[in-house]
Amino acid sequence: MTSQIAIVKSQISRDALAWCLVAQSICILPLFFYFPFWVPVLWLVAAAWRVQIYRGHWGYPPSFVKFFLGLSCIAGLWVTYRGGFGVEPVVAFLVCAFVLKLLEARTKKDVVIVLYVCFVAVGAQLLFNQTIIAAFYAIISLVVIIAAFTAVFSLVANRIKHRLFYASKLTLQALPLAVVLFLVLPRLGQLWAVPLNNASGTTGFSDSMAPGDISNLIRSSAVAFRASFTSSNEDVAEPVIPKQQDLYWRGLVLEDYDGRRWKRNRYQQAADFARSSSKEVTSEVVTAGEYVEYSILMEPHQQRWLFTLMAPEVLLNSTVSIGFKPQALLSANLPVNQRIQYQIRSAQKYSFQTEGLRRDELKRSLQVPDELNPRTKELVDSWLASGLTPQQIIENALDLYRESFYYTLNPPPLGSDAIDEFLFITRRGFCEHFSSSFTYMMRLANIPARVVIGYQGGELNSIENYLLVRQLDAHAWAEVWLEGQGWQRVDPTHVVAPSRIEQGLYNSVEDSEVAQLEGRFVKKFAILNRIQMRWDSLNYLWDSQVLAYDSNAQESLFKRLLGGTEYWRIALALFGSVAVLLCLYFIAPMLRKGASQPAEVKLFNIFEKKLCKLGYTRLKGETAAQFIERIAKANPELAVPLFKVRDSFYAAAYQSSAENIAVGVKRLAAVLKVFPYSKVTPP
Repeated sequence: MTSQIAIVKSQISRDALAWCLVAQSICILPLFFYFPFWVPVLWLVAAAWRVQIYRGHWGYPPSFVKFFLGLSCIAGLWVTYRGGFGVEPVVAFLVCAFVLKLLEARTKKDVVIVLYVCFVAVGAQLLFNQTIIAAFYAIISLVVIIAAFTAVFSLVANRIKHRLFYASKLTLQALPLAVVLFLVLPRLGQLWAVPLNNASGTTGFSDSMAPGDISNLIRSSAVAFRASFTSSNEDVAEPVIPKQQDLYWRGLVLEDYDGRRWKRNRYQQAADFARSSSKEVTSEVVTAGEYVEYSILMEPHQQRWLFTLMAPEVLLNSTVSIGFKPQALLSANLPVNQRIQYQIRSAQKYSFQTEGLRRDELKRSLQVPDELNPRTKELVDSWLASGLTPQQIIENALDLYRESFYYTLNPPPLGSDAIDEFLFITRRGFCEHFSSSFTYMMRLANIPARVVIGYQGGELNSIENYLLVRQLDAHAWAEVWLEGQGWQRVDPTHVVAPSRIEQGLYNSVEDSEVAQLEGRFVKKFAILNRIQMRWDSLNYLWDSQVLAYDSNAQESLFKRLLGGTEYWRIALALFGSVAVLLCLYFIAPMLRKGASQPAEVKLFNIFEKKLCKLGYTRLKGETAAQFIERIAKANPELAVPLFKVRDSFYAAAYQSSAENIAVGVKRLAAVLKVFPYSKVTPP
């Protein structure tokens, strides 16, 4: 008989199974976006099979079926990820095992295991997405899991809203402790910053440029990075943001040209794999006055290169390992697979390599393919024959662009002599056309030149006072080397379309081409643009204050709040905070005692006080039933009304629905109203 009762108690109720399926589906739903299509199909099959088992239509799968399903999942993951080992295949394997566990869940213990794995699945969600929405979804998932736990161990089937209310209450009580632990516990650096195999959906530069590359990229309004400026002068409270035309975010230098595509040279590519911890730029860059300090919150783009204003002087801080490389470029030592933050000081006045170029640098900066673009060569030769100086040749080239060139998102395709066709036939292009042709002409004129790609400008978010730089701000320009002046920036696009540099892309292209840009609808309506900016500022605060909370930020917080970073201070803060929270947890119910008591308890307390006046005081640890039975022994003639009070009280106290509770309270009130207090004999 005892074993039969144990079996019944361990059986999975319909309510528990339903909550388990809901909790599992909510926890793994976001993960399906990162896994192959057959993983969600597997879950649907497993969930349907489990429901049919409960209904008695199907049986539990035999061992060979479970073995076949498990082996099929392993094979499917091996084929999908090509035998690779990383975050996605490991989490996908966890989800597959998690799903198949449904098919062998026979007891409450098995359901509890499934629910515990749900907590792990919630953590796995945050490996792929750390936005505010993802965090909010994770909290909702935790509430559902806790509600599922209450369903497993509950003896009655409560309403959904009652379970969710109780689970929400527990979650809210745990949040303050979670915040304290987040702030105080040591930051574990890159433990969770694991690289993902799937880079799909990532937009950004490649390490080369051909006509059409950037004009295709700028159609995206995805965020590249956010830049916030700080004041380097203590006497000036408000930071000074450089003018729009000075916001050239330098990322890559392209020197090799094959007649169509500009690429980095092999030395630059090799430098990608050389770790750099240099916090200061090379001595070839000489800076002077008018410094700007700024912090960049970089979105993941799966590459190593980073962006700075020219000329960067020193790296002040960073959340990952980064350093300066040759040509005043900043680079991460690992691909940027997560959102990172770094702080830079740049000088707006500088000189770069004024003392001269090395022989290999000079050769690379003058290299052009042979037997291409004869008309361009003829034009440049005429300038040289006229005895023009390098500065005059630069002005002649810019004057050429001023004549009848057009800035457009839809330039016509170019043939083998791309420069000739662009300069003398089509005359319609985007920034890569202008920078490429200008650099080519400079090299023909024996003026060292190279192409630089990065971003230009940015949209000011006045709410949090930072610049929002999007992919549509992508830009290419040229750098030329002049005797005694070093490398100088020359942007031929500024000559053709000044509004592009001074006002941004939306104000520089024709109305018919604006329709090709993402975010154009929001730009039309001021209220939508303000809403978008407020939402972005909220995301910026989340990214910069929460996700970027690393050991440096923690150390700064401890120094500001605790006066130091000694272990005893941290331990005192941790245990003190926990003690305060525990005190609040236990004292709060005492402070609101009575106000939050159920109606049936309030009625019984009134009954208890009246009996106390008659000499019957409830003993410590005595239940309501024991208290009434003790009075009934002393007053046998009142046993019937006393037991009516007892039964009515328990009937009201242990109802599952609000309607039944209300009925029970009314019945208890009616019984107490007619109770014969005058007949109670004092002890």
